[in-house]
Amino acid sequence: MNLGGTRTKFYINNYEIIKNIGLPTLNTVEEFDFGNRKGIKTEDLNYQKEFIYITHNSLYSDSKKMVDTLSQNFIKIDKNKKSPEYEEFRYRNKLKEITNFEKFIIAVKNDLSIATEKDVLIEFDSYFFGTRKDADISCLNYKIVDLDNIYTNTGKTRQELLVDNISEFKRAIKGFVKYFVNVYNQSEYEKYLDKMF
Repeated sequence: MNLGGTRTKFYINNYEIIKNIGLPTLNTVEEFDFGNRKGIKTEDLNYQKEFIYITHNSLYSDSKKMVDTLSQNFIKIDKNKKSPEYEEFRYRNKLKEITNFEKFIIAVKNDLSIATEKDVLIEFDSYFFGTRKDADISCLNYKIVDLDNIYTNTGKTRQELLVDNISEFKRAIKGFVKYFVNVYNQSEYEKYLDKMF
């Protein structure tokens, strides 16, 4: 990832913040210099292949493709645009069941309380969700991976910040359910989220 020097420091600082409060994140984040360019080097999140981490933010869904097709006379469309490999895989091979959804949500609520106590706001696009790759029934976990949208010293009350953190997480998990869970099973997960948050 090619970043400027200030953004590189911001990214590494956010990584340290998330790591120090004990939330799941990348194992390594390092700054590197390549000629006159600075950047960030991290591990391959999906190196294990049997367990994949994905986000709906980079998915190029069928509905988005349809909108682009209909809009091509008005705007320039990148004809080579596509989803990252693992997002595309899970989109085409949706989950039928998340085996630990209730426990997962309870654990995340605890993590959000910890982040709030440390005055840390985590925006929705920071969340990547992990599932077993070759199964349509899987447990679920998460990592904070996109570290550009982590904020500290928010100036918000604890209650305001908790509401914001819950809202951001809910936006992320609802996007995951919408795009990566079988449509016939989505409502049970959405109902549980509404009950818990």
